[in-house]
Amino acid sequence: MQSHARPPHKFALRPLYLGLSLTFSGLSAASFSALACDPPAGHLAATEGRIEVRAAGEGQWRIATPRQPLCPGDQVAVRGPGRAAVVLAQDVLVRLDHNTTLTLPGSAATGELKLPQGVVHVISRFSRRFGIITPFVNAFVDGTEFTVTSDDSRARVVVAEGRVRTGNSAGELRIEAGQAIEARVGSAPAGITVRPRRRRLGHPLPQVQHLRPVELATYPEATRQALAAAQGELAAGRARNALDHLAPLSAVDSTPALAALKAGVLLGLGQVDAAGALVARFAPGTHPALDATATVIRVARNDPAALETARQNVERNPDAPAAQLAYSYALQAARQLPAALEAARRATALSPDAPLAHARARRSWSWAWVVPAPAATPPGAPSPWPPTRPVLQPWPPLPSS
Repeated sequence: MQSHARPPHKFALRPLYLGLSLTFSGLSAASFSALACDPPAGHLAATEGRIEVRAAGEGQWRIATPRQPLCPGDQVAVRGPGRAAVVLAQDVLVRLDHNTTLTLPGSAATGELKLPQGVVHVISRFSRRFGIITPFVNAFVDGTEFTVTSDDSRARVVVAEGRVRTGNSAGELRIEAGQAIEARVGSAPAGITVRPRRRRLGHPLPQVQHLRPVELATYPEATRQALAAAQGELAAGRARNALDHLAPLSAVDSTPALAALKAGVLLGLGQVDAAGALVARFAPGTHPALDATATVIRVARNDPAALETARQNVERNPDAPAAQLAYSYALQAARQLPAALEAARRATALSPDAPLAHARARRSWSWAWVVPAPAATPPGAPSPWPPTRPVLQPWPPLPSS
C-alpha cells in the first residue's frame, strides 16, 4: 500500500533541533521483547477505525495492532474517520484525530514529532521540552497541554496549559494557556482568537436522532436494514461501525432525517466540524432533528446561544424527542441538572423505544451527583480519548419514569 501522507512541501521549514534526552523509562522492556529497536519510542495505547503504521525506512504501511510498540522514526496514520492514542516516553500522551499522520522522533535523543497533516492533542506532564514540526511552524513546549493542527495552507497551535515557543524562518512567538497562533507559508506565527470547546469528560457527544420503526418502514428494504444496523451499532457505542453502515447510502447527505443521524454519528467520533458542515447544508427549521443536532454542536463549541437555541427548538417542536434530548444536553452544560433530567424524561416518554433517550436520562440523573465542573478543550482537539472519567459521587437508583 502506498503512503497516504502528502510529500513534504517545497517550502517546508527546517526543524529547529534541540539537544534533548528522553529515556522512555515508563515502558516495560518485556512488552517490547520482539521489537527491533532499543530503546523504543512508545506504543499505541488505543485505536478506533483504520490505523496504519509504517516502520522507519520502509515503504509499506501495515494495519496497526492493539498496543503495538513503536520504534523511533515510525509513522502512525489515522485513515478516515478514526482516532488513535500514542503513549511516548514518561507517559506523554498524544491523541491523533481523523485523517492525521504523525512521525515519531527519529531517535531516543530527540523529542521532535512531525505532523505533516492532521490534528494532534498532546498532554505532557514533565519538565523536559519537546517539539512538534509542521510545514509552517515549529512548536517547542515545556510540560504542557496543547493542540496542533496542520493542513495544506496553514498550521495552528492552541495552548490549554503551560507555555509554547512557536517559530519558523520568518519569526518567533511565545504563547501561554488560552492563547493560540496561526502560521502560513512565508509568514511568522501570529496570534489569533479562539473559543474553547467544551470537554466531553470521557463521553462522546450525544446522539439525538433515532429513527423509530414507523419511520424506518418508509425506506426501501436495503436502506432500512442499513439504518437499523447503524442505529444498533450506535446504541452499543460503536460509532465507527455505524458510520460504515451509513456510508453506502447515497440519500444520507440529502435527506434531513438521515443527515441528522449521520451528523450525530460524526459527533460520536468527535468530528464536530464535519458534523457542523453536514447540518449547515440545510436551512434552519428543515427538520427538528437537524435543529437539535445543531444545538449539540453549539454546546460543543461553547456557544453562549446554545441553551436559548435549544429552548426555541423545543417550543417549535414540543413532541420531537430529538429536540428534548438536545435541550437536556444544553441544560446539563449550563449546570441546570434537575431541568436536564426532566427534559430527558420527556424524550423517553415521547420515544420509549429509543435506547439513546433512555441513556441520556440515566446520564442526566448521574450528572446530578457529579461535583466537578466541565473543563475546556482547545478548538480542533480530538475529543478526550481514551476516556478519563471524572470522579463521581455515589448516586441513588434512577427513579422509574
